[in-house]
Amino acid sequence: MEVIASWVDSLPDDIEIAKAVIESEAADDEARTLAAVSLAYLILRMDLIPDWNEVIGVIDDAMVLRVCLELAARRNLLSVLDDDLRPHVGRLINDVDLIQQFLGPATFARLRRYCERLIDTPVHGHSPRHCAHDTAAREALYKAVRADLRMPRDGEVGQVDAQPRHRVDDGVDLDVAERKLRSYLRHKLGA
Repeated sequence: MEVIASWVDSLPDDIEIAKAVIESEAADDEARTLAAVSLAYLILRMDLIPDWNEVIGVIDDAMVLRVCLELAARRNLLSVLDDDLRPHVGRLINDVDLIQQFLGPATFARLRRYCERLIDTPVHGHSPRHCAHDTAAREALYKAVRADLRMPRDGEVGQVDAQPRHRVDDGVDLDVAERKLRSYLRHKLGA
């Protein structure tokens, strides 16, 4: 659970990786769309675990991001990415094994199917498929993600106006978080 919880802190960097996949001209349409799904899920109001739920409210976001990139990799994604991006996407895809171990095969299969169904789910008026192919829709998605996660704008360095809404503090009881996470996901995914 410690590794999975650490994904909360790496989420801003992971988002940048997903954005690079969306913008990759070498990636096929479906791979780019699945990367857009991973970002659209972040701002989906009715996601699997409410974002107000301390720690686990963003862990599902990090899991969906990884599963969507793993689904994109099935579209030959890694072979077409440039050498700078490939290891970062590969790291996120490798994390999917940990998600499967954590959830078990049945719940993980349901999570994967859930991610696949999000391709045409509109968020803020645009489907992920549209965001992957339309610059204005994509920029609106990025803006909504930045606002939702209180991230700095592209190119900004330094302080963020507000504290990020999700952090893993030393005082978090990871055993309790693990039980809550499994319970939420099994319930929401119909396990």
